[in-house]
Amino acid sequence: MTFQLPTTCPICQETLAPDRSLDNHLVGSHTHHEIRNHTHRETASNAVSTQSLDD
Repeated sequence: MTFQLPTTCPICQETLAPDRSLDNHLVGSHTHHEIRNHTHRETASNAVSTQSLDD
């Protein structure tokens, strides 16, 4: 039997029930605006981290 770690929403930090997927949570609990802003922030912070390694 495999052990599955609980899934945590990267936007609201809610730990999801084992039978609930992250996709369903995002669509049902967050607006497109929230998801877009979170994705944009994550992408921008990763770009800054990568850029500082190149310097």
